[in-house]
Amino acid sequence: MRFKSSFVFRIDHLAGVATIHGSVSISGNQLLIFKITFFVLTAVGALWLIAIGAILFSMQALSTNSNPTTSVANGAVYMSILALSLVLNVAIIFPACLVLQPFRLWRVIRAEKHAVTPRQRFRGN
Repeated sequence: MRFKSSFVFRIDHLAGVATIHGSVSISGNQLLIFKITFFVLTAVGALWLIAIGAILFSMQALSTNSNPTTSVANGAVYMSILALSLVLNVAIIFPACLVLQPFRLWRVIRAEKHAVTPRQRFRGN
């Protein structure tokens, strides 16, 4: 029989991922593919931003033809330092904001606003 349904094709297509991932779960394999795609696209985007920033940094040196390679290299270093500082700031600031428990604070304030009796106000705190 030459008929091949799309469902069989999808399972055959994900069979290669199951050997890498070690799971026969379709959703687990799709999550793995999503994670791999996300990290690859993030890495490519970061490399492009650093490269474009380095070229923009060295535009004057490229137009006047005075040490363009040194200027591009300096621009790449400066852009990578900028990216590293942004990542470190996010890595420090985001957990610090989570320590303040903003979701719990929002829930407590909302419960206090909706409280009618003193008991409900006490329970809301």
